[in-house]
Amino acid sequence: MKKTIETITIGILLIAVLVLSIISLNTDFRVSGYNVYTNRNVVSLFFNEPVSKDLNLNDYISVSPESSFKVTNLGNRAEIIFDHILLGTKYEISVSNSLLNIFGKAIKENSSVSFNSKHPTLAFYNKDGNTSFIKSYDLQRQHEEILYSTENVIKGFSIKNNFLLVNEQPSLTDTKLVLINVSSKQTIKTIELEGKTSFKADLAADGSFFVYMSQNVRAESDFVIPLGPNELTLVNINNNSVADINFRKITEDVLDVFVTPDSSALLIRGYDSTFYIKSAHEDDEPVTLSKFIGTGGFDNKGQRVIFSSFDPTQVFTSYPFITIYNSDRTTEDIRFTEAFITDPTFYEENSVMYAKKLKDLNGTPGIFGIFKYVEGQETSVLESPDLYESFELPKLSSDSQYICYERYSQMALLDFNNQRNFINQRKPKDADISVRKFGATSDQITFENAYDCQWY
Repeated sequence: MKKTIETITIGILLIAVLVLSIISLNTDFRVSGYNVYTNRNVVSLFFNEPVSKDLNLNDYISVSPESSFKVTNLGNRAEIIFDHILLGTKYEISVSNSLLNIFGKAIKENSSVSFNSKHPTLAFYNKDGNTSFIKSYDLQRQHEEILYSTENVIKGFSIKNNFLLVNEQPSLTDTKLVLINVSSKQTIKTIELEGKTSFKADLAADGSFFVYMSQNVRAESDFVIPLGPNELTLVNINNNSVADINFRKITEDVLDVFVTPDSSALLIRGYDSTFYIKSAHEDDEPVTLSKFIGTGGFDNKGQRVIFSSFDPTQVFTSYPFITIYNSDRTTEDIRFTEAFITDPTFYEENSVMYAKKLKDLNGTPGIFGIFKYVEGQETSVLESPDLYESFELPKLSSDSQYICYERYSQMALLDFNNQRNFINQRKPKDADISVRKFGATSDQITFENAYDCQWY
């Protein structure tokens, strides 16, 4: 009986293969579509029939303009991973007609796709009177647009691809989270939290979910008193479900949370500044990283995280330094023996950018300039000529061709009652954002009364 079942199963498989072969003989083997993920520097190329997974597709795919890339073969799909997808550029991806599918059929001639990468575009917070705005600016079109406006206080926002998540505060003890389609300006979802404040919300790049921290509070005069630890909640947009994330196996409280670039996991900061990586959807054991001062986020490929670090023994240095945590769980340290650095971020491959203190200022963190560190060499990127202004929080476009940064006057730095509180530092609310293309000698544009620049 068992042998009969095996024989029937093999027969069915042979018939299925024969049917697929006949279908393949009567259809063209071709490229059936593509998706572009600029923020991850990835293009997915789809075939209507699978290719052998043993093939090295790097030998069959070419890109114009000439680019550095590698290709992962996934059968019906090729993942083309670029070092950088240049913004505002027309690309053509061609497939050699010598590529064969699993049935030995050559791909249709002139199999190519072309696309225009998105324009370099950033979003930022801006306030005018009692109205708070989230605005965008397209550098190529030189076009400014209002994405969202409210009379409420905006605590923060997250923008990824075509989705905007706004965290606003209707009252001292209430929170409103609004998810918006950037193109249509239509509201996708609204969550209202009574008696809770939310200090952080982050959005998945694919728009499938967002995660937020919240805390029960009660009002006391013009401030709130916490009534317990933070809660962490994940909102699934696809199935409209809401679920609490159980983080108390690893830490008593959560101070910050980020979604990884591939939308698969969360980077969680515990109450003692220990960082963890945890699956966004599975209740698995998290990966414990280490204790750090703060993080500048992930590289575009989601394979490395950059941190501000410190030496608790002060044997090597009493100043903060940079630690890069790699996906293979190895770390790299970049130490500065006599320099106070902050706001680290990735710059191109194996390079970093950060703000470095250049001058003391009356009990403030000081006056900072922006520097890059490439192959062991430090180079100044931006400094105020008279050191009157402080340049901080550099943010790089996905192709590392543009930089936006915050700038503060000495008066703003000394206004201690008008500050934004981060976990490990404070920044003035009275700020401007400037944008510059690398290689240019002046800023392309400056936005007054603006902060929190995010490329998307």
